[in-house]
Amino acid sequence: FPSHDMSGNLTAQISNMSGSGNAQIGIFAGQQASGGSALSSVDKYTYSSDTSSAGTALSVAKFGCGAHSNKSISIIAGGWLPNATDVVEKYNLQTDSRTLGTSLGTKRSSPGSGGNEIACIFACGYTNVTFVNTSEKYVFSSDSRTNATTLTGSGRNSLTGSSSQPGHL
Repeated sequence: FPSHDMSGNLTAQISNMSGSGNAQIGIFAGQQASGGSALSSVDKYTYSSDTSSAGTALSVAKFGCGAHSNKSISIIAGGWLPNATDVVEKYNLQTDSRTLGTSLGTKRSSPGSGGNEIACIFACGYTNVTFVNTSEKYVFSSDSRTNATTLTGSGRNSLTGSSSQPGHL
């Protein structure tokens, strides 16, 4: 697992992680070690003190996830286990705890993600055999998932997205 030095700096070499957060904390989860193995570790970054520390680990080791947060919950969805997964994890930013959420409808790694305080969209990705252009909408308050508008064009992988305005992706 990644380790931190005395200042809280991340000292391990990792990649393919997802980041999300709120006004106080950012989390980085779904990580891949330099040797290629998936990690379940979560790194928590506190903006006010400019420090990082270990957070509560994910339920499974995976990388290439999509992630988006509202003020209190970060949704970490999909990823690669060694195959695409539909696992959704709800990370509570205030209590540093994690529970499983409603699974995605399509197993996918490297989905693009973005949203607002109400919902997040997980779009495209890779499903073990092909790139997809479908999207899914995850609603924070109801822990529910529905199909969302499909993106135009062919399947895509490793998208990114963000929104600070309600309802705009």
